[in-house]
Amino acid sequence: MTTEPSEQNKARLAEIKADAKWAHELHFRATLANIPVITNLGTEAIKTAILVNGGTAGALLTFVGKERLIQQPAIVWALQNFAIGLLFGGAAALLAYLTQLLYGTAGASQKLHAEYPYIRSTLGSGIVQGVAIFFHICCMAAAITSFGYAVYSFYNIGITLPELLASPPSGSPR
Repeated sequence: MTTEPSEQNKARLAEIKADAKWAHELHFRATLANIPVITNLGTEAIKTAILVNGGTAGALLTFVGKERLIQQPAIVWALQNFAIGLLFGGAAALLAYLTQLLYGTAGASQKLHAEYPYIRSTLGSGIVQGVAIFFHICCMAAAITSFGYAVYSFYNIGITLPELLASPPSGSPR
């Protein structure tokens, strides 16, 4: 009796190894292909939130001026809300970075096997994946909150500006 594998078993083993190698390559290609797309979309949303809050606050300060700003507490309130929205935009940017870092770590810590399933999650990769999902949700909430503060501030300014434009700054001739 020979203990040597038959030609049929050798062919089947080579086929299984080829399938495993294909699955491993597909896994890594999919991971690498999705990262730039997802990162770019999220980054653009966060940049927009920061630009809307910061740019509008700067434009409002330029338009209103110091004299009128002192007269209108609603404008000061709106500027404070824009600043809070700006902070939420910055928090979203930080959370987006941490999320991508954790997703990459979770993907890299999965185990590759020659038998099906070819890619298996470990306890560590599962925990890191869960934390990444939590950070992802927090990042989306921070970005949405940043836009919410911008909308709320625009509303407050919309109520205050007609009154502000009707009255000249103090100390200026009519």
